[in-house]
Amino acid sequence: MEQKNIDFFWEEVAGIPKVKELCDILQSIPINWVGNKKRMLNKLMSFIERNVGSYDSFFDAFAGSGVVSMAATASSKRVVSNDALMLSTVWIKNILSGIPQPLSPEEVLFLTKFADSKDGDGGVGFIANLYNGSVLSKDEVSFINAYRKGVQVLFGNTMSIGKRNNNGVLSAAYLELDTGNVVFDKGFGNPEKASYAMNVMCVHILQQAFMGGRCYKSQLLAISEKRMQDEGRSSIIDNSLRLLKHLNQRENPVIKLSSFISRTLRPVDVLNMDAELALQMYPPTDVLYIDPPYGGYNSDYAWMYRVCEEFLTGRLLEESEELREITVKFKGEDFERDKAFRAKPRKSYQENFAALLKSSVNFPSWIISFNESSFSSINDIIDIVSSFRPNILVESIDGYRYNYRDNDKKTGSEYMIFAK
Repeated sequence: MEQKNIDFFWEEVAGIPKVKELCDILQSIPINWVGNKKRMLNKLMSFIERNVGSYDSFFDAFAGSGVVSMAATASSKRVVSNDALMLSTVWIKNILSGIPQPLSPEEVLFLTKFADSKDGDGGVGFIANLYNGSVLSKDEVSFINAYRKGVQVLFGNTMSIGKRNNNGVLSAAYLELDTGNVVFDKGFGNPEKASYAMNVMCVHILQQAFMGGRCYKSQLLAISEKRMQDEGRSSIIDNSLRLLKHLNQRENPVIKLSSFISRTLRPVDVLNMDAELALQMYPPTDVLYIDPPYGGYNSDYAWMYRVCEEFLTGRLLEESEELREITVKFKGEDFERDKAFRAKPRKSYQENFAALLKSSVNFPSWIISFNESSFSSINDIIDIVSSFRPNILVESIDGYRYNYRDNDKKTGSEYMIFAK
């Protein structure tokens, strides 16, 4: 087994300079996502290009932060980006749309003033009682509640959320802000601008209150009391000057990324679905990228980002049974965190992973990310993959490469798997 220096391939791989430029932009944006692949993005895209060769289309099954979808788009691939979280979907959709600035200065000012009024029923008042002032203060809840109402006043009651299953057909879907229901009728107003505006508030929340990986009561947001002590009023969410900055074209990370993406934009589909169902319904692409959650509490992204998820949907996470069933697939059997989520027989992580691969048999090339600190060892995950495909190559993020069964000297904890 030989060690490969993956960075050596930068200049030899088509499209890599654009990926490097994307990495520079991502590093400059102060938003962190759990499981974010931005630190290994260059090596991942190089690994794909070297092993797959020439390809045109790319399916990102667990898109999350969307950085891999962005890199594929920047490399001029036709991209399909899927995630079950509403938070991920609206973030990715607004970036990959390539729309540089969907809000006018007048609309920005209106939303900022409406939020600052802390008035109106925007559908998320329940968050105040849910967190009892711990994660968000009552003023902060009133702020985001009024903002949400302002979005409805300006742009109507529906926001665009990508495509979903509509009786066996993938159709453009919309979320009703007053009910939290998903519909396939856009209604009146401007659902695209509503989606963008709602996304910006999530950006604002995460930039103002993200804990950097530590959890408080399963949340990735710093408690309001700690934020007041550590940063004063600069880190509170009901800070209209900071919100105005995030809505501003020059400062907004969505604008920075979408402006870059628009230079190489090709048709993009963004799906808001269970990955297994999405792979069954969507026509196969040349490359399928799978980066599944790694199991346990730290894989329960719906719970960790629930403030943003509930802000978007206007619905308690415990009431969103469809999402909870999707996210529990790769969480494990521990329901202590979610006592309201009734226990019933479910498949194991390994069974769900195998079912996912079974739904992907018509995709010619699989690229799988796997971290050995997750639910099992690299050998176990390769055993599952090899039950579907015999041609497997594995490389650690440090550049160690080995073929399946020739892995006695393997090293590293983050792996990239190629199967065809």
